[in-house]
This record gives sequence, C-alpha cells and structure tokens, in this order.
Amino acid sequence: MVHTNLLRLLAAVLVLFLCIPAVSAEAGSRLAVEREVFEYLTTELNLSDAAACGVLANIEHESAFQPTIFGDKGTSYGLCQWHNERFTALRGYCAYLGLDYRTVEGQMAYLKYELGTNYVSLLLMLQGVDDTPEGAYKAAYQWCVQFERPSNMQVKAAQRGELARGKYWPRYNNFQPIIIVLPEPEPTEPDPDFLIEQLKQNPVTIPLPPEETARERGEVRYITFEKPEFQYYTPHHLPGSMEAAPARRNWEIPTLLAIGAAMILVVIFPTKKRRRKVYSEGRFVVR
Repeated sequence: MVHTNLLRLLAAVLVLFLCIPAVSAEAGSRLAVEREVFEYLTTELNLSDAAACGVLANIEHESAFQPTIFGDKGTSYGLCQWHNERFTALRGYCAYLGLDYRTVEGQMAYLKYELGTNYVSLLLMLQGVDDTPEGAYKAAYQWCVQFERPSNMQVKAAQRGELARGKYWPRYNNFQPIIIVLPEPEPTEPDPDFLIEQLKQNPVTIPLPPEETARERGEVRYITFEKPEFQYYTPHHLPGSMEAAPARRNWEIPTLLAIGAAMILVVIFPTKKRRRKVYSEGRFVVR
C-alpha cells in the first residue's frame, strides 16, 4: 500500500514536471502577444497607456491573447473575436493587403481599419481619456459596450474595467520597452605593411594605351597621353525634332562684303537710263 501511494506520488510529480515547460512556453507566448498589441495601440493608434490597458482587458476576456482561437461555436475568431460578417471582413481585408489574418499583424491592421471607419467615435473617445487608472477603467468599459457588445454587457463591462485598472494599468503605466542596442564595431585602419605584402603576392599589371609617350627621369617614369579629338555626338534614337541640329556655317561676313561690293559698282558704274516713249499728236515720239 505504501509502495503504491509512493508510485502514484512520483508519477504525479513527473507529470507536473513535464507540464511546466509547456505551460511556461504558452504563458510566454501570450505575454509576447500582449506586449505586441500594447505597442501597436500606443504607436499606430496614438492611444495613451490607460486607453491601451482598457483594450488589453477586453482582449484577455475575449481570446486570452490567442490570435488563432475560435469562439461562439466556430463563428467568432481572433484576438477580438470578430463574429460572422466581421470575421469574413477580417479575412477579406487581410487578403487584399497580402496579410495573414491568423497573425497579430493582420488582425491589428484590420482593427485599425475598423476603428477608422465604423468606430470613429469610439476611437476619439479612447484618444481623449485621461491617462490615469480611472481612464483605463473608462476605456475598458466603453470598449466592451461599443465594440465587443457581449451578452450581460453591463456586468462584463464593469468587470473588464476593474481588470484594466487593477492589472494592466500597474503593469503598463509608463511602460518602457526593452531595446537592446548592440555596439557598433570600431573602425580599423588597414595595416600598410599588410597591403604591401598582398600587392607583392598578387601583382596588378595595367596596360598602357598605344598613343602614350613615356620619358624617364631617374627612377620616376612620366607618362603623357594625347588628348583625343573632340567629336560631336548626335543621339539617333531621339525624334527628328529633338536631334542635334548640324553646325551652321558663318555666312554673315561674306554676305555683307558682297552687298558692299554691289553698292560700290552701282555708284561707280550707273546704269544707262532708258529713253521714254511719249505719245504726241497721234504717234509715239522717243525722247
């Protein structure tokens, strides 16, 4: 009898020992989701700590921070237990944005959309509550009444208000997320001796162009390159109106010289006046 009781006790201890890691992992996962939701509410929705605590209290009652949980006999889903048509809208909205409706990211994106379209007054109320324990109570109460609307609504709203004020407000009042900043590696200057050794092991030969001329002075070799002739480039892929116009020749000076020479010739060698025919007494007379 004693041995039987001892074996039962050992079996119970063993089962408890094996279950502790699973429970701890699940609790850690829910806490991670809880903090992710809190940071989203305070950054993306611009809610105060008190207002975010009110939302957290409702999510705990609805889904215990499990984004993939079903409720109401399979008709509700997610952190906020979106019901029937709202569940369908959640999936459609996430599919439109390329998000997974089963994740915290997808559900928070849809929550932001809902508050900005169908629950604008609730969002404005949350953004205006006092950042105090009483503000957390009010936020949880109004969220339950306007957003969740469960059965026995007034009683549950009061319970969630107390949860927000008594549990989440002490936890997240002036919450500072832990940010790990890794030190940047210090810049190191290359070792000149190491670089010289590398160049010796891997010499680099740079070929010179054929038109180069070189002259040596002691141990220094001077290299001079001829400057290539400048050529205009006409982009042939452009439309005809945008092609580069050909260079115009300078015709102004020759034209002016020709005009001046013609004027001088006219002055020096005037043309002979043409005699006119005058009609007089029924006949033409040339004068």
